[in-house]
Amino acid sequence: MLQSIEGVYKNGKIELSELPSDVSQSRIILTFLEQKKATKKANYAGWYVFWK
Repeated sequence: MLQSIEGVYKNGKIELSELPSDVSQSRIILTFLEQKKATKKANYAGWYVFWK
């Protein structure tokens, strides 16, 4: 059975968000994703003042 578990690679270690179920030893394939870029939240209060 295949399982996908989210995690973070940091300082040479992998931290899993949860433990895999019913797995004591297994081969794995890691895919490194691009980091999410921070997005600015909309300033609705500013728009209200602008349109008022």
